[in-house]
Amino acid sequence: MQIGSTRAMGDPVSAVRASNDSGTPAVGSWTEGLIMRGGLLALGAWYKLGVGLAASVTLGDVVAMLTIPLWLSVLHRYQGARLLLGLGVLAAVSGLALADAARPDHIVSLGISALAVMLLVGVIFGACFVVWARERLTFAQIGIWYGLGLIAGCASQHSLTLTTAGWKGGLAVAAGVFGLAVAGRARWRGTAEIAVLVMLAGLSSTLDSRSYFATFLLTLMVIIWQLRPRVLSRRGSWIWTAVFMGGLSIGIYQLGSALLVNGYLGRAAQARSIQQIDTAGSLILGGRPELGASGALFMHRPTGFGAGVIANAHDVAVAKAGLVKLNYEPNNGYVDRFMFGGQIELHSTMGDLWANFGIAGLAVCTFIAFLVVRGLAQSVVVRSGGALLVFLCWYTIWNLLFSPFLSAAPSMLLVLGLVLTARTGAHRSALLGATRRHRPGLTAT
Repeated sequence: MQIGSTRAMGDPVSAVRASNDSGTPAVGSWTEGLIMRGGLLALGAWYKLGVGLAASVTLGDVVAMLTIPLWLSVLHRYQGARLLLGLGVLAAVSGLALADAARPDHIVSLGISALAVMLLVGVIFGACFVVWARERLTFAQIGIWYGLGLIAGCASQHSLTLTTAGWKGGLAVAAGVFGLAVAGRARWRGTAEIAVLVMLAGLSSTLDSRSYFATFLLTLMVIIWQLRPRVLSRRGSWIWTAVFMGGLSIGIYQLGSALLVNGYLGRAAQARSIQQIDTAGSLILGGRPELGASGALFMHRPTGFGAGVIANAHDVAVAKAGLVKLNYEPNNGYVDRFMFGGQIELHSTMGDLWANFGIAGLAVCTFIAFLVVRGLAQSVVVRSGGALLVFLCWYTIWNLLFSPFLSAAPSMLLVLGLVLTARTGAHRSALLGATRRHRPGLTAT
């Protein structure tokens, strides 16, 4: 089947590339397509291959490593792909070097070190696999297969239940990815995506998940805004669009805070929100006091700790002092057991990458933030941003600041593979499967 056929027009970049690279229609390989779909399933499931050191490797990691020759050959077609891969490898080496340097005054766990390094490598290599899958599959198809893997992963972890624990434990992301990918293939895509987002936001509110409610609501606002009539034919700058998105997120935060404090999202959420505001002065600082510990540790040891390094008593004392500045009581067991009971866990992807991989980890985090913000803004500028990509971008921005790297990894892997922009002239900004059927004005010429 030709890459430029209806089946592949979900990503106009692929159609353009098929004609520009070879001058002849590209013929898809049945085996290649099977590997792509099976690999996406494996990556989404995050199935660990054993216990101990083996637990640091997932089935998806194995697939991504075995297919290195395949995805490595296409990275040059995507802006920033090789830089992302290089930064990831550099960070992994940096984490091991920092851990070795920390041995005189810290304990270094081999198992935790392997988990930290393989998690980073798995995300970067997995994202490269998704980039390769874009050669034949549309964004919606990728989302469906990856979403099925996420659902399988939830089932294996017994979190495939409509409970607060199940929703927050991974079902919200699985439902979001799969549901929005399916909606992206509907004849009336915009209507289908809005319906799915309303349902997901409603479930998040009912199941006491404030962050998911805000993320789905932000996505809904962007999708509705994209449906407005065109006033100017000239496309705007993605930078100004990013500024607008920042303003929109602040507005949603203020709206969400008002709804929570006034009890519109439930009595339990109201009580918790009021307590957090009274304690730290804002919902964000009250809900994520780990930011205080992260800031204190950064001032104490700006180079980071290293992969597998266990915080010593002095490190823990510094972190607790940072928590006290936010009026948080650190001697409640949470700090000693969760944050520093094993690996250093700062409840922030940015904090975790810095602690494990140092300045190189911060460089990876900064580049990821740039790719995601640019990808979100560009997709809105050209009105090709379907709900799947918009949701993943908003969710990743949240995770970079407020979620552990371990819980952020599944969605981050997928979004990195989707936001990398193809080098295809006039269509290099085309993101998220804009088809002639869905967007008549965007053609692959």
